[in-house]
Amino acid sequence: MKTCMFILAGLLAFAVTPVMADVDVGDEAPKIFAFDWYNLPSGVKELKSSHLKGQIVMLEFWGTSSRASVRSIPHLNELQEKYKSQGVVLVALSRESDSKVKPAIKKYKMGYVVGSGAAATQRAYGVSKFPTTFLIDPDGNVAWKGNPAVVEKELKKLLKDKPVRGKGFLAEKSAKSAYKKAVKHYDKSDYPKAMAAFEKVVREFNGTEAAKKARSKIKKMRRSSRIMNTIKREEADRISSGWLEVARMCTQYGDEEDALKYYDRIIKKYPGAENAKLARIERDIIDPPELEEEDEDEEEEDEDEDEDEEDEEEDDD
Repeated sequence: MKTCMFILAGLLAFAVTPVMADVDVGDEAPKIFAFDWYNLPSGVKELKSSHLKGQIVMLEFWGTSSRASVRSIPHLNELQEKYKSQGVVLVALSRESDSKVKPAIKKYKMGYVVGSGAAATQRAYGVSKFPTTFLIDPDGNVAWKGNPAVVEKELKKLLKDKPVRGKGFLAEKSAKSAYKKAVKHYDKSDYPKAMAAFEKVVREFNGTEAAKKARSKIKKMRRSSRIMNTIKREEADRISSGWLEVARMCTQYGDEEDALKYYDRIIKKYPGAENAKLARIERDIIDPPELEEEDEDEEEEDEDEDEDEEDEEEDDD
Protein backbone atom coordinates (compact mmCIF):
# COMPACT_ATOMS: atom_id res chain seq x y z
CA MET A 1 0.00 0.00 0.00
CA LYS A 2 2.77 2.42 0.96
CA THR A 3 4.66 1.61 -2.25
CA CYS A 4 1.58 2.39 -4.34
CA MET A 5 1.10 5.69 -2.55
CA PHE A 6 4.76 6.52 -3.16
CA ILE A 7 4.39 5.88 -6.90
CA LEU A 8 1.12 7.81 -7.06
CA ALA A 9 2.59 10.81 -5.19
CA GLY A 10 5.57 10.80 -7.53
CA LEU A 11 3.36 10.69 -10.64
CA LEU A 12 1.11 13.51 -9.39
CA ALA A 13 4.08 15.68 -8.50
CA PHE A 14 5.72 14.92 -11.85
CA ALA A 15 2.55 15.87 -13.70
CA VAL A 16 2.65 19.42 -12.37
CA THR A 17 6.45 19.79 -12.37
CA PRO A 18 8.56 20.74 -15.40
CA VAL A 19 11.30 18.23 -16.17
CA MET A 20 14.72 19.53 -15.00
CA ALA A 21 13.61 23.13 -14.63
CA ASP A 22 16.38 25.72 -14.41
CA VAL A 23 15.90 27.74 -11.22
CA ASP A 24 18.02 30.88 -10.99
CA VAL A 25 18.73 33.39 -8.24
CA GLY A 26 15.78 35.76 -7.95
CA ASP A 27 13.23 33.19 -9.11
CA GLU A 28 10.34 32.16 -6.92
CA ALA A 29 11.34 28.96 -5.17
CA PRO A 30 9.32 25.91 -6.26
CA LYS A 31 7.31 24.20 -3.54
CA ILE A 32 8.95 21.44 -1.57
CA PHE A 33 7.52 17.92 -1.74
CA ALA A 34 8.74 14.72 -0.11
CA PHE A 35 7.10 11.39 0.50
CA ASP A 36 8.53 10.84 4.00
CA TRP A 37 9.82 13.35 6.54
CA TYR A 38 12.24 12.94 9.44
CA ASN A 39 13.42 15.08 12.38
CA LEU A 40 10.27 17.20 12.41
CA PRO A 41 8.94 18.60 15.70
CA SER A 42 6.70 16.33 17.73
CA GLY A 43 3.19 16.21 16.28
CA VAL A 44 4.25 17.51 12.84
CA LYS A 45 3.95 14.82 10.17
CA GLU A 46 4.99 16.76 7.08
CA LEU A 47 6.74 19.98 6.18
CA LYS A 48 4.33 22.59 4.85
CA SER A 49 4.78 25.97 3.20
CA SER A 50 3.24 27.60 6.29
CA HIS A 51 6.12 26.24 8.39
CA LEU A 52 8.65 28.07 6.22
CA LYS A 53 6.80 31.36 5.79
CA GLY A 54 9.00 34.32 6.67
CA GLN A 55 12.01 32.08 7.36
CA ILE A 56 15.31 31.55 5.57
CA VAL A 57 15.41 28.04 4.13
CA MET A 58 18.67 26.26 3.43
CA LEU A 59 17.58 23.56 1.02
CA GLU A 60 20.08 20.83 0.21
CA PHE A 61 19.75 18.06 -2.36
CA TRP A 62 21.85 15.04 -1.52
CA GLY A 63 22.22 11.30 -2.05
CA THR A 64 23.23 8.47 0.25
CA SER A 65 25.73 7.17 -2.33
CA SER A 66 27.28 10.60 -2.91
CA ARG A 67 30.57 10.82 -1.01
CA ALA A 68 30.55 14.59 -1.25
CA SER A 69 27.06 14.66 0.27
CA VAL A 70 28.10 12.46 3.17
CA ARG A 71 31.22 14.54 3.79
CA SER A 72 29.09 17.69 4.05
CA ILE A 73 26.83 16.31 6.81
CA PRO A 74 29.02 17.32 9.81
CA HIS A 75 29.26 20.85 8.40
CA LEU A 76 25.50 21.03 7.94
CA ASN A 77 24.96 19.78 11.49
CA GLU A 78 27.15 22.63 12.72
CA LEU A 79 25.20 25.17 10.67
CA GLN A 80 21.94 23.78 12.02
CA GLU A 81 23.06 24.24 15.62
CA LYS A 82 24.51 27.67 14.94
CA TYR A 83 21.60 29.24 13.07
CA LYS A 84 18.44 27.38 14.11
CA SER A 85 17.67 30.00 16.75
CA GLN A 86 17.85 32.74 14.11
CA GLY A 87 14.96 31.51 11.99
CA VAL A 88 17.00 29.40 9.57
CA VAL A 89 15.44 26.08 8.55
CA LEU A 90 17.77 23.46 7.09
CA VAL A 91 16.03 20.91 4.88
CA ALA A 92 17.83 18.06 3.10
CA LEU A 93 15.99 16.25 0.30
CA SER A 94 16.81 12.95 -1.36
CA ARG A 95 15.07 11.36 -4.31
CA GLU A 96 15.74 7.96 -2.72
CA SER A 97 13.18 5.99 -0.73
CA ASP A 98 12.97 5.79 3.05
CA SER A 99 14.64 2.35 3.01
CA LYS A 100 17.91 4.08 2.09
CA VAL A 101 17.46 7.50 3.64
CA LYS A 102 16.24 6.47 7.09
CA PRO A 103 19.29 4.28 7.93
CA ALA A 104 21.59 7.03 6.60
CA ILE A 105 20.03 9.60 8.94
CA LYS A 106 20.84 7.40 11.91
CA LYS A 107 24.27 6.36 10.65
CA TYR A 108 25.49 9.91 9.94
CA LYS A 109 23.57 11.50 12.83
CA MET A 110 21.79 14.06 10.70
CA GLY A 111 20.25 16.58 13.09
CA TYR A 112 18.12 18.58 10.65
CA VAL A 113 14.92 18.05 8.69
CA VAL A 114 15.26 15.37 6.02
CA GLY A 115 12.84 14.31 3.30
CA SER A 116 12.93 11.18 1.15
CA GLY A 117 11.17 10.39 -2.12
CA ALA A 118 11.73 13.95 -3.34
CA ALA A 119 12.51 13.23 -6.99
CA ALA A 120 9.81 15.64 -8.19
CA THR A 121 11.25 18.51 -6.12
CA GLN A 122 14.73 17.73 -7.40
CA ARG A 123 13.48 18.07 -10.97
CA ALA A 124 11.63 21.27 -10.12
CA TYR A 125 14.90 22.83 -8.93
CA GLY A 126 16.87 21.48 -11.88
CA VAL A 127 19.37 19.63 -9.72
CA SER A 128 21.63 17.16 -11.52
CA LYS A 129 24.56 16.79 -9.10
CA PHE A 130 25.00 16.29 -5.37
CA PRO A 131 25.27 18.05 -3.08
CA THR A 132 23.57 21.24 -4.28
CA THR A 133 22.27 23.85 -1.87
CA PHE A 134 19.75 26.66 -2.31
CA LEU A 135 19.11 29.59 0.01
CA ILE A 136 15.51 30.78 -0.03
CA ASP A 137 14.80 34.20 1.45
CA PRO A 138 11.85 35.09 3.74
CA ASP A 139 9.85 36.21 0.67
CA GLY A 140 10.12 32.74 -0.87
CA ASN A 141 12.64 33.62 -3.58
CA VAL A 142 15.92 31.89 -4.40
CA ALA A 143 18.75 34.03 -3.02
CA TRP A 144 21.71 31.76 -3.76
CA LYS A 145 22.65 28.31 -5.03
CA GLY A 146 25.91 26.39 -4.91
CA ASN A 147 27.94 23.98 -2.81
CA PRO A 148 27.10 23.65 0.92
CA ALA A 149 30.80 23.95 1.77
CA VAL A 150 30.67 27.69 1.02
CA VAL A 151 27.09 28.48 2.02
CA GLU A 152 27.74 30.08 5.42
CA LYS A 153 29.17 33.32 4.01
CA GLU A 154 26.07 33.77 1.85
CA LEU A 155 23.80 32.81 4.74
CA LYS A 156 25.27 35.52 6.97
CA LYS A 157 24.78 38.06 4.20
CA LEU A 158 21.18 37.00 3.66
CA LEU A 159 20.39 37.21 7.38
CA LYS A 160 21.67 40.77 7.36
CA ASP A 161 20.03 41.87 4.11
CA LYS A 162 16.70 40.12 4.60
CA PRO A 163 16.02 39.35 8.27
CA VAL A 164 13.60 36.58 9.07
CA ARG A 165 10.09 37.37 10.23
CA GLY A 166 9.62 35.49 13.48
CA LYS A 167 11.54 32.54 14.84
CA GLY A 168 9.73 29.76 13.04
CA PHE A 169 8.41 26.43 14.22
CA LEU A 170 11.83 24.80 14.51
CA ALA A 171 13.08 27.60 16.75
CA GLU A 172 10.07 27.05 19.01
CA LYS A 173 10.96 23.39 19.23
CA SER A 174 14.61 24.10 19.97
CA ALA A 175 13.67 26.71 22.57
CA LYS A 176 11.33 24.29 24.31
CA SER A 177 14.04 21.61 24.39
CA ALA A 178 16.63 24.06 25.76
CA TYR A 179 14.18 25.21 28.43
CA LYS A 180 13.54 21.64 29.56
CA LYS A 181 17.29 21.07 29.99
CA ALA A 182 17.54 24.23 32.09
CA VAL A 183 14.65 23.05 34.29
CA LYS A 184 16.43 19.72 34.86
CA HIS A 185 19.49 21.57 36.16
CA TYR A 186 17.24 23.63 38.41
CA ASP A 187 15.42 20.59 39.78
CA LYS A 188 18.80 19.02 40.64
CA SER A 189 19.74 22.24 42.51
CA ASP A 190 22.58 22.82 40.05
CA TYR A 191 21.81 26.52 40.08
CA PRO A 192 24.90 27.81 38.22
CA LYS A 193 24.17 25.57 35.22
CA ALA A 194 20.45 26.34 35.45
CA MET A 195 21.04 30.10 35.41
CA ALA A 196 23.41 29.83 32.45
CA ALA A 197 20.93 27.62 30.58
CA PHE A 198 17.95 29.93 31.25
CA GLU A 199 19.99 32.94 30.15
CA LYS A 200 20.92 31.10 26.95
CA VAL A 201 17.25 30.43 26.18
CA VAL A 202 16.44 34.13 26.61
CA ARG A 203 19.43 35.21 24.54
CA GLU A 204 19.08 32.76 21.65
CA PHE A 205 15.30 32.32 21.48
CA ASN A 206 14.00 35.74 22.38
CA GLY A 207 10.34 36.09 21.42
CA THR A 208 9.43 32.45 21.99
CA GLU A 209 7.16 31.16 24.75
CA ALA A 210 10.10 29.26 26.24
CA ALA A 211 12.10 32.50 26.47
CA LYS A 212 9.28 34.13 28.43
CA LYS A 213 9.25 31.25 30.91
CA ALA A 214 13.04 31.32 31.18
CA ARG A 215 13.02 35.05 31.92
CA SER A 216 10.51 34.46 34.72
CA LYS A 217 12.71 31.70 36.18
CA ILE A 218 15.75 33.98 36.13
CA LYS A 219 13.89 36.69 38.08
CA LYS A 220 12.80 34.13 40.65
CA MET A 221 16.34 32.82 41.09
CA ARG A 222 17.80 36.31 41.47
CA ARG A 223 15.38 37.05 44.29
CA SER A 224 16.75 34.11 46.29
CA SER A 225 19.88 35.01 48.27
CA ARG A 226 20.57 31.31 48.85
CA ILE A 227 20.60 30.53 45.15
CA MET A 228 22.63 33.61 44.23
CA ASN A 229 25.24 32.83 46.92
CA THR A 230 25.57 29.34 45.49
CA ILE A 231 26.05 30.77 41.99
CA LYS A 232 28.63 33.30 43.20
CA ARG A 233 30.61 30.60 45.02
CA GLU A 234 30.64 28.42 41.93
CA GLU A 235 31.73 31.35 39.80
CA ALA A 236 34.53 32.18 42.24
CA ASP A 237 35.75 28.57 42.26
CA ARG A 238 35.54 28.24 38.50
CA ILE A 239 37.33 31.48 37.62
CA SER A 240 39.93 31.29 40.38
CA SER A 241 40.71 27.68 39.41
CA GLY A 242 41.52 28.85 35.91
CA TRP A 243 43.75 31.64 37.19
CA LEU A 244 45.46 29.26 39.60
CA GLU A 245 46.22 26.86 36.76
CA VAL A 246 47.72 29.70 34.70
CA ALA A 247 49.84 30.83 37.66
CA ARG A 248 51.20 27.31 38.11
CA MET A 249 52.03 27.05 34.41
CA CYS A 250 53.86 30.39 34.56
CA THR A 251 55.84 29.12 37.55
CA GLN A 252 56.62 25.87 35.76
CA TYR A 253 58.10 27.73 32.80
CA GLY A 254 60.03 30.18 34.93
CA ASP A 255 57.80 33.21 34.45
CA GLU A 256 57.48 34.02 38.14
CA GLU A 257 56.54 37.66 37.56
CA ASP A 258 53.35 36.73 35.69
CA ALA A 259 52.66 33.94 38.17
CA LEU A 260 52.65 36.47 41.01
CA LYS A 261 50.18 38.64 39.08
CA TYR A 262 47.71 35.76 38.80
CA TYR A 263 48.16 34.78 42.46
CA ASP A 264 47.53 38.39 43.49
CA ARG A 265 44.47 38.54 41.24
CA ILE A 266 42.94 35.52 42.96
CA ILE A 267 43.69 36.85 46.43
CA LYS A 268 42.27 40.28 45.64
CA LYS A 269 39.18 39.21 43.65
CA TYR A 270 38.13 36.17 45.68
CA PRO A 271 39.76 36.49 49.13
CA GLY A 272 37.36 34.05 50.77
CA ALA A 273 37.65 31.30 48.15
CA GLU A 274 39.48 28.06 48.85
CA ASN A 275 41.77 28.78 45.90
CA ALA A 276 42.79 32.06 47.53
CA LYS A 277 44.32 30.07 50.40
CA LEU A 278 46.31 27.99 47.93
CA ALA A 279 47.31 31.13 46.06
CA ARG A 280 48.74 32.69 49.25
CA ILE A 281 50.73 29.55 50.08
CA GLU A 282 52.14 29.14 46.56
CA ARG A 283 52.84 32.85 46.26
CA ASP A 284 54.89 32.82 49.46
CA ILE A 285 57.02 30.01 48.04
CA ILE A 286 57.93 32.17 45.04
CA ASP A 287 58.24 35.43 46.95
CA PRO A 288 58.72 34.70 50.68
CA PRO A 289 57.73 37.47 53.08
CA GLU A 290 60.66 39.32 54.70
CA LEU A 291 60.30 37.75 58.12
CA GLU A 292 63.98 36.84 58.69
CA GLU A 293 65.19 40.45 58.60
CA GLU A 294 62.58 41.44 61.13
CA ASP A 295 63.71 38.61 63.41
CA GLU A 296 67.31 39.76 63.12
CA ASP A 297 66.30 43.31 64.02
CA GLU A 298 64.40 42.01 67.03
CA GLU A 299 67.43 39.96 68.10
CA GLU A 300 69.67 43.02 67.78
CA GLU A 301 67.23 45.04 69.87
CA ASP A 302 67.20 42.30 72.51
CA GLU A 303 71.02 42.27 72.58
CA ASP A 304 71.11 46.04 72.96
CA GLU A 305 68.65 45.83 75.84
CA ASP A 306 70.78 43.13 77.52
CA GLU A 307 73.89 45.28 77.16
CA ASP A 308 72.08 48.26 78.65
CA GLU A 309 70.95 46.17 81.58
CA GLU A 310 74.52 44.93 82.15
CA ASP A 311 75.82 48.51 82.06
CA GLU A 312 73.21 49.53 84.59
CA GLU A 313 74.23 46.69 86.89
CA GLU A 314 77.90 47.72 86.64
CA ASP A 315 77.00 51.29 87.52
CA ASP A 316 75.13 50.08 90.55
CA ASP A 317 78.19 48.23 91.68
